[in-house]
Amino acid sequence: MEFIIESLLTPLGFFSDPNRRLYWVYLLFSLFVFLFFVFKKNIYCEIKSKAMLNKDSLWLDVKLWLFNSVIRSFVGLFAFISLSATVLLFVKFLYIMLPHWSPLQINYTIVTVFLTFVSFVVFDFLRFFQHYLMHKVSFLWHFHQVHHSATYLTPITLYRMHPVENLISAFRRIGGQTFVFGSFMFIFGSSVNVYDIIGVNAISFVANFALSNLRHSPLPISFGLLEKVFISPAQHQLHHSSNPKLTHSNYGVVLSLWDKLWGTLVLYNKQDIKYGVKNLHLQNQGFYHQLITPFSLCLQQYKSFAPNLKSFIRYPFNLIAKTGENIHEV
Repeated sequence: MEFIIESLLTPLGFFSDPNRRLYWVYLLFSLFVFLFFVFKKNIYCEIKSKAMLNKDSLWLDVKLWLFNSVIRSFVGLFAFISLSATVLLFVKFLYIMLPHWSPLQINYTIVTVFLTFVSFVVFDFLRFFQHYLMHKVSFLWHFHQVHHSATYLTPITLYRMHPVENLISAFRRIGGQTFVFGSFMFIFGSSVNVYDIIGVNAISFVANFALSNLRHSPLPISFGLLEKVFISPAQHQLHHSSNPKLTHSNYGVVLSLWDKLWGTLVLYNKQDIKYGVKNLHLQNQGFYHQLITPFSLCLQQYKSFAPNLKSFIRYPFNLIAKTGENIHEV
C-alpha cells in the first residue's frame, strides 16, 4: 500500500529532482524570463486567449505526464538494477575481449572533466538520433505524433509522450550510460565520476537552467547566431509546427551541431507557426484516443505491407519515410 501511495505521489517529485526539467529552480528562472518577455511585449492577453482556446491540449499534457510518471515509478527500480547490471556486464565483456588490459593511471581530475564532457556530448547525440528516428521511421512516428499533436506548448508538454516512446527512451538511456560509464570504468578503473551540480552533470545543469523550459512555451526566444551551435526555444517551436518542412527539422536537444551535420538545421527567422499535426486521427485530444490510435495506425500499416512478402520480410526497415510528408500525413 505504501509503495502504491509513493507511486501516485511520483509526479510531485519532478519539482524536487534536479534531473527533471520541471525542477523548481529551472522553472523559477524560466518564469522570471517568461514574465519579463510577456510584459515587455504586452502579450499577456494574447497568450491567455490562446491557452483557453487550446485547453483540451493542455489537459492532455497533464494527463499523459501524470500517467507516464506513475508508470515510470513502477519500473524505476528495475531500470536502476538493469543499468547497474548492464554496466558490469559490459565491463566484463571488455575484459574478456582484452584480458591483459590494465587501467590507465591518469589524474582523477582530468578523468572527471573528460567524463563530464564526453557523457554530455554522447547523451545529447543519442537523444538527437532517437528523435531523428522517431520522425523518419514511420511506425515510430505514429507514437511520436502524440507529442506533436499538442496545439499549445507549456513546460509539461515535454512529458506529453506515448508510453511506448517513453520505453524506447529508457532503453536509449540505459544503452548510452552503459557504453559511456562502462568504457570509462574499463579504461580508467572503477573510480570514475562526473562533475555535478546537486547530482546532475554540470553541463546538463547549465543547459537545463538556461531556458530549457521555454522550449515548450509560446515565447519564440531566439539565440541569434548561437543557434548554429545551440538549439534555442524558438527553433524547437519551429520543430513543433504543423508544416512538415519545419516539423522535420531541429531534432537536437541542447546542441544544434547534430542537425547541422544531418542537414536538418533551420534557424529562427520569425516564421509563422501553427502547432499540431496533419494527421486527422491524432488531432483528437482525448486521452484514450491518443494512447490507442498509434497502435491502430501501426496495424493498418502492417496490413498494407503483409500481402507483399518481400516488404513483409523487410519490415520495419521498409517503413522509413521516403518523402517525409506522405507518411507523416497518414
